[in-house]
Amino acid sequence: MMSRYLYFKRVGIALIVIIIIFIVIIVFKCKLSDEKAIEIARTTCSVLNLNDNGSYRVKSANILRQFLFGIKYKNVFINNGNDEISVLIGCKDIDIVGIYNTGLYNRYLQSNTIKVNDNEVVRWKAIISNIDATNDMMSIANKLRIKEDMKLSSIALDKYKGVWSGRWQRILNGIEVEDDYIIINIMAVNGDFYSYSKHINGYTCSTIAKLTKEDAFKIAELTFKKEFTDFEWKNNSDKFEVKSCSLKVISSKLGVKNIFNIDNICKLAWVVTISTKDIVGNKTVGIVNKDSSIIYIDAENGNIISTDINIGH
Repeated sequence: MMSRYLYFKRVGIALIVIIIIFIVIIVFKCKLSDEKAIEIARTTCSVLNLNDNGSYRVKSANILRQFLFGIKYKNVFINNGNDEISVLIGCKDIDIVGIYNTGLYNRYLQSNTIKVNDNEVVRWKAIISNIDATNDMMSIANKLRIKEDMKLSSIALDKYKGVWSGRWQRILNGIEVEDDYIIINIMAVNGDFYSYSKHINGYTCSTIAKLTKEDAFKIAELTFKKEFTDFEWKNNSDKFEVKSCSLKVISSKLGVKNIFNIDNICKLAWVVTISTKDIVGNKTVGIVNKDSSIIYIDAENGNIISTDINIGH
């Protein structure tokens, strides 16, 4: 017969588990209703002139995934028979975090795929210019009301995928926030909207550097040098150069997982990039690696925050 102590112990454990589950559900429950999510998705599609005359269904992110990865959004699927559009809406700020016009992309991909010697090959029939692509993406950014602190930082053409991709980076007091960005993709054949993804934490922290650029440069060189033996450094030091040394606000490199939406997990850092000199070319051997190395240095106290050293030991 089970003792009273063991019985109450098991009941206590069961109650604790139930309370934990209840807290997790309450904390991670999305307060955005399905009806409101559909309304937002419909308005967004209308603004972007996407064909949304189809059926709607809403899928919330799995609670376990929310707990592990901090994902809190509702996914509205729109199926109009020809295309499928997916609109992701954040539960916290009731904001669009992703739009994916996958059906349209698949149609373009199929129409630009031909057979060559029994192999399927994608050959995009036309590609719009850099200027036209920029104008098209800026128009989309304006329609989606991207905030003024987000600045277009780069635009690139992926000829294999047939997509122009623009990246908007958040700027805080004139300094780039490395982990806050928005990506807009359009079809390279005609500028049609393909996708939008938003990755913004919105953290704020001091943007005043106590460590000088010169000191950051020296710390980075010493850190990089430690990866070599004295003999290796003597024979390879002239093959490397500092490509860039700039201030950035960072958060992901701090090693803190923001599951519970803790604010202000960010730091101002000097980001130093060390690369192989161009004159070395393809003749590099042994210790020299063509990949760049990046060193993150705390701009307040000079401590090493993170390193990504690429050398060919």
